[in-house]
Amino acid sequence: MDIIRAKMNSDEQMCCDFCKVPVFDYHRHCPRCLYDLCLDCCRDIRRSQTNVVRGEYAESKGPVVETNKDSASDRARLEPSAASVNDKLFPQPIDANDIGIRSLFPTWRVNNDGSITCGPHEAGGCGSSKLVLRRIFKINWIGKLVKSSQEMVNGCKAHDLENGCSSCNDSRRLDSIGRHNFGLSKCSDSDGIDGNSVYSSVLENLKYEGIVHFRKHWINGEPVIIRNAFEPSLSSSWDPLSIWRGIQEIMDEKLDENAIVKAVDCSNQSE
Repeated sequence: MDIIRAKMNSDEQMCCDFCKVPVFDYHRHCPRCLYDLCLDCCRDIRRSQTNVVRGEYAESKGPVVETNKDSASDRARLEPSAASVNDKLFPQPIDANDIGIRSLFPTWRVNNDGSITCGPHEAGGCGSSKLVLRRIFKINWIGKLVKSSQEMVNGCKAHDLENGCSSCNDSRRLDSIGRHNFGLSKCSDSDGIDGNSVYSSVLENLKYEGIVHFRKHWINGEPVIIRNAFEPSLSSSWDPLSIWRGIQEIMDEKLDENAIVKAVDCSNQSE
């Protein structure tokens, strides 16, 4: 079935005329008054119609006892069925939206063929024409999105990681001679594989080592583990003196000790 596509500009945003929620793709549209209804509101209208029909049927139906049958048949009719017992013990929840639609717009119902009429004048519609199903995107937009994503991923060139990180290679050599290293965490028990370890540093070490080593792994999309990130003694403090001490203690490889900066004295607005 070919669903008609709605005519919209690229900078337009369609919203439901009843609940005012933005419409993503599929919706129902009135060809006469251009009334748009989202699928959630259509579902609420159908539920309100179902609850009304169910309630009228339950009220009109009463206990029927036929005296010309045997006692076993009469007892079977008088005893409630398992479905009715379950309905009494575990009644199905009724949505508040269903009650609101049924009380505010009692004439807004579903037709016998399953279609929904446009909303009444009180709801902003014409109340006469049938709503038809419309779409916003193209039929195969999901397939095109997946294909373009695959082409984008295949077109990316990853960095050559055969040689690995020089700092991590030094750490592996320390492990090979029996010296424990705190910069790597073993993630597998495979032997002879250099990729079975993950860069793992303590938050306190980053302050003295800098972030150059961390950036080498992070820029390549490799997993990184930072331990003791929530230690109370290592947590950041917003006290101005603590921040100033932290700035003075930063030791980075690219930090120039003879850097010249400009400072403004707020008391007299002088540099």
